[in-house]
Amino acid sequence: MTLQEIEALHERCLSGIATPEEQALFEQYKDQFDLADIPWANDMGNREKVGNKLKKDLDRMIKRRETSRSNRYYWAAAASVLLAAGIYLFFLKERKEIKPVNQISYMQPVIRPAGNKALLILANSKTITLDSSKLGNVAAQSNMAIVKSQKHLLEYRTNNAAVADKATEFNTLITPRGGKYELQLADGTKVWLNADSRLRFPVSFTGKERVVELTGEAYFEVTKNKNMPFKVVTGSKTVEVLGTHFDVSAYPNDTYCTTLLEGSVKLNATGGASALLRPGEHGVFNAENRFEVAGADTASAVAWKNGIFLFRNEGITDIMKQISRWYDVDVDYKGNVPHVKLGGTVSRYANITNLLNTIELTGSVHFKIEGRRVIVMQ
Repeated sequence: MTLQEIEALHERCLSGIATPEEQALFEQYKDQFDLADIPWANDMGNREKVGNKLKKDLDRMIKRRETSRSNRYYWAAAASVLLAAGIYLFFLKERKEIKPVNQISYMQPVIRPAGNKALLILANSKTITLDSSKLGNVAAQSNMAIVKSQKHLLEYRTNNAAVADKATEFNTLITPRGGKYELQLADGTKVWLNADSRLRFPVSFTGKERVVELTGEAYFEVTKNKNMPFKVVTGSKTVEVLGTHFDVSAYPNDTYCTTLLEGSVKLNATGGASALLRPGEHGVFNAENRFEVAGADTASAVAWKNGIFLFRNEGITDIMKQISRWYDVDVDYKGNVPHVKLGGTVSRYANITNLLNTIELTGSVHFKIEGRRVIVMQ
């Protein structure tokens, strides 16, 4: 089987739609597990020993659940410990002896990953809960029909039956922690909104520019219009484009970063700081109030949009910020937080217990779940 086929099979198993034959096929693949295709660095330990250890951990986790079928797909999530196919998780630190993972109680209620949850606030302050709304028209404003075309997608469509208002009306789309949503603006621009984010935008675009306001993180595919530049305003910073694909991460108290995948963008900040980005670059706003432009890991920047956690040499506190927003959990730290750097790829649709157990396999950090609170400890 190819890597892509195994990835698809793994996702079917985690989502609970795999047939018994597909489940058996994926479980059987663990016998072919190999680290040969994974990039390996000297500080990652002995490749053979790491592989043997992870095979044992995988078998142990699968056998542990064979006596209970309360979660029939647990073995598939357990396989996310490390399979070269589908997850190929690796950790950028030297391996140490792994203690048994016993900090997480399997009797805890299931904490699910982010789903299609969002609130739409109309210009008249009316609030619509999109995750509980039926498909079809949810509202009409100005000359636009607001349509929930899919359970995860809201579209603004021209409605000739509506009467255009003289003043520009603004709507706001809000995703809570544990929520995500997609939006198609009046000009055809597509927006993917990450968890715990907010986008304020005009119902229809008029004038000489298209301006939206973002708090949090969003990925944009902007419809080209050379006569009407598209601007994303995040506090004191602005991204200006004509038509391009880019990601903006602007969470409060986090580092601001714009990553460009296609086209070109100009970054501006109050005080005169500015920068131009080319495809494959990102602009980070630093402590000196200027933009630092450098080559970007574009796969990491848009991993959230593609349904995966992709960590590249990141500290545990930065990792837990992402987990907190995605699973809608609070995070506390007990004792000294280890300053280790971890890397790897894990599905965002795994149960949080399985995700945390996977991270625990590094032996550098442990977790305890109490309700919707995750305690991080050595």
